[in-house]
Amino acid sequence: MSEAVLALGGVLCGCQANVFLLELITVGSPNTLYFLTFMQYIVVATLSLPFIFSLRIAKEEHRWMLVRLRPMRISFLHKSILASAAWLMSVSSNMVFGLHISVPLHATFRSSSLLLNMLTGYIFLGKYYTLPQILCAVIICGGLIALAVEKSRKLQSTTTTTTTTTTTMGTLTTEEYFWWVCGLLILTATTVLSTGLGIFQEYMYEAARRKEKDNQISGNASTTTIKKVASTPSIASASASTSSLSSSSSSSSSSSSPSIPTSPPMWAEALFFSHVLAIPLFFFQPQRLVEEFESISPGYFIHFFLNAVTQFVCVLGVYVLNDKTSAFTLILILTLRKLCTFVLSVVYFGHYRHFSVIEWAAMVFALLAGAFYPLLPKSHAKSITKTGDPLKKRV
Repeated sequence: MSEAVLALGGVLCGCQANVFLLELITVGSPNTLYFLTFMQYIVVATLSLPFIFSLRIAKEEHRWMLVRLRPMRISFLHKSILASAAWLMSVSSNMVFGLHISVPLHATFRSSSLLLNMLTGYIFLGKYYTLPQILCAVIICGGLIALAVEKSRKLQSTTTTTTTTTTTMGTLTTEEYFWWVCGLLILTATTVLSTGLGIFQEYMYEAARRKEKDNQISGNASTTTIKKVASTPSIASASASTSSLSSSSSSSSSSSSPSIPTSPPMWAEALFFSHVLAIPLFFFQPQRLVEEFESISPGYFIHFFLNAVTQFVCVLGVYVLNDKTSAFTLILILTLRKLCTFVLSVVYFGHYRHFSVIEWAAMVFALLAGAFYPLLPKSHAKSITKTGDPLKKRV
């Protein structure tokens, strides 16, 4: 419970500070977001090392310091899939800020993951939803559509005006509109990928727990078999004669042998490997990393460092909550965080000066619907099927 509370604070505070620093970077040092994502992965992987490796000082004469990898529980295939999908989502999500996508639009659009999670929960997990819950999801989706249509209309009107005045400006504005549409499509894809990734992590943790439980059951079964064999009269006398010798040898060996480190929490294992396995993917574009590093404004290196550190706090909270709660609960918490991001971004960076009434209504209603969703009454599962197994889960 304490881990979940700390993780909640990390999401609400760390993610908020991270987005605030991200918008400062996009304003003062644009076109550097690929290198920023690379730096985030380096810092998160480095700060996650203490969770994965155990440190022990040997009791021999020279007192060597031994660093050992703790036993892992999640399969390498699942960690590889998680790393590849998370890398693609992170790079794409940061890249859209260079395609004329504002932070308020980004925060509002990503709130549609709530609707996507509802659809996948109904189709694949057999969950039921009440009418108010469905209405909230429809409001979110409708707000996003209205927001995108209004923004497209404003850009098209600007394109028409500038084209009749100056050909160069008209071409530039048309190009900006094209890249804005591309950014919107990428944002849609990352939202879908984010929903699928949350459900996949929930499945990954469940598969690891099931495998661990099966191993424990098989171990207990083998121990019970050994005890039954040892309880026979012929073997019991032999075991009694060697009990003192085995106990003394085991005590001496246990004192001399190093202690076996325990497994790390599953969220720590997923956090570390999802970042460290994805770092080589950045080197598919090494020239881009060098160019973006050289184009960073001198006064913004501290912003990059603080953004990477707050990214660690944010993603740490997300991974802990994904392990301790369901993917649906995590998305609700992230939606509430996006509401705070929206308010801060609109007020501090002055986005409200360019908002129309439709944009205000679309953003506010969409984000409020997502924020009030947890307060709505939940749907209850149908009693039992004919076979006696519950088909539907409570949301």
